[in-house]
Amino acid sequence: PVRQKWEKPFDFLFACAGYFVGLGNIWRFPYLCFENGGGAFLIPYLLSAAIMGIPFIILEISFGQSCQAGVMKAWEKIPLFKGVAFAGVVCVFHSNVFYIVILSWITKYMVSSFSSPLPWSVCGNSWNTENCVQLDMQQNLSLSQNTTAVSAAEQFWTNEVLGMSSGIHEIGNIRTDLLVNILLLWVGIYLATFKGIKWSSKVVYVTATLPILLILVVVVRGCTLDGAAQGIYFYLVPDLSKLANVGVWVSAATQVCYSTGIGLASLVLLGSYNKYHHNFFSFRSWISFHCIPSKHLSVALSSSLECHLFHYFAFTWL
Repeated sequence: PVRQKWEKPFDFLFACAGYFVGLGNIWRFPYLCFENGGGAFLIPYLLSAAIMGIPFIILEISFGQSCQAGVMKAWEKIPLFKGVAFAGVVCVFHSNVFYIVILSWITKYMVSSFSSPLPWSVCGNSWNTENCVQLDMQQNLSLSQNTTAVSAAEQFWTNEVLGMSSGIHEIGNIRTDLLVNILLLWVGIYLATFKGIKWSSKVVYVTATLPILLILVVVVRGCTLDGAAQGIYFYLVPDLSKLANVGVWVSAATQVCYSTGIGLASLVLLGSYNKYHHNFFSFRSWISFHCIPSKHLSVALSSSLECHLFHYFAFTWL
């Protein structure tokens, strides 16, 4: 059968952008910077992106485009590495399962955010206990002095969202709202994919732009909060002594893999829907630009010569 193709080059571009820009950039990258020297963390991160991330992105996309097949059939051309295909599919399966759960939590918070006051900012709700304290500066002070006090936000999370039981020996109740959220999300995913990329190519225009808009909203909101200047200073001013720690470099390389999804076979699949002679190199800088949560300086770190040499030697070996 004739394989479906992206109708326009920008369909592939937005599909890659939607794949890269997500929760891994929003919630994981900032605390890694805080833990690993602030601005100094960008040094091993950008180096990892240039040396490992961008070349492997090109390798996987070009491999799928060359084979014109999904990951399972593509790796059948190299029987020795068929296990790579199975491992990628298993990893993607587990990622989809736990991301759906996370999205159900996000949906719960999004619906609750339309309430006034916000349910996680005040006590007196059905899920709160007598140890609940509200979120303001004075009660945060009392929270630090009272070891039994629990913030309203934490109780909303543990009692209302999760319905956490006292231990593994006690099976909790089914969270009906979360179950409904999960079912609706799976239905939405089915509707976006059951006709192949004919529909998916339209959906990615939304899923690729919304996270970017969310990041901009979070940045603007964060910069207007009290103490934002001190947070930005700590976030950006480098602690170069951290670079002597091998764990910082490992964390940077791990985050590059986490952000770009290399090794999960998804890029092979996305590339397989390109036309055989599609020049995706013309888009590589834009795609790579969205791999880096800092959203700057990344393109300059990988030259065309590096990318083409890696592509040439890798496929000569294959």
